[in-house]
Amino acid sequence: MNSERVLCVDDDQQVRSLIQRVVLEAGYECHGVGSVNDARELLAQEEFSVVLCDIGLPGSSGLELLDELGRTRPDIATVMVTGHDHVGIVDAALKREEIPLEGRIAAVADVFDALSSDRPYRPRLTLNEARTWILEGSGKAFDPKVVDAFVRSLQSVAA
Repeated sequence: MNSERVLCVDDDQQVRSLIQRVVLEAGYECHGVGSVNDARELLAQEEFSVVLCDIGLPGSSGLELLDELGRTRPDIATVMVTGHDHVGIVDAALKREEIPLEGRIAAVADVFDALSSDRPYRPRLTLNEARTWILEGSGKAFDPKVVDAFVRSLQSVAA
């Protein structure tokens, strides 16, 4: 078993159990809790390398925990997840800049890579099609400042 420890914070017991099982099968120790307060208590007592946290939780929001960990425990990688198909949650996180800059950059780069690569279920998009797709997500799924910088750098590479 790997020495890295993962904390899963999700109020849905089934989701939490599934994530714990997958993480354990991957060779990592995983603990699960159902609220931000429970996560705070466990984080005060034990060391974790990664926190997987649902955004929508009863009481304190997962975004609050993300902000708190960013200030007090920058050594812990934090991954935010949500099962809700509601763009407003992502929009709120982007506006509050609670997603670290590195994560906002990685989101654009990862999607661009996926769009511009062949997949078993579809051929790759052209650079222009992928660029357009990223631009359409600006301010919705992606930080507009990151998209602007990405498009500028893409133009200099394509030139």
